[in-house]
Amino acid sequence: MTLAPRGVMDLALAPVAARIDLNLQRIRDKEPYEVEAELELELDKPPIRDTREQRAAHVLQFAT
Repeated sequence: MTLAPRGVMDLALAPVAARIDLNLQRIRDKEPYEVEAELELELDKPPIRDTREQRAAHVLQFAT
């Protein structure tokens, strides 16, 4: 679904949204162990298995 920009701010944020989508595209169709390896390489941090929130924080950091 394509959304039309509503204002100047939408146009300014479009490149940011596109970059986030490209980053997430790299892990979108991978198996969990592949996602973990990709995050480990990109973020240069050991894997976190403690909580869902910590894993989500790593994915967010990877995306942005």
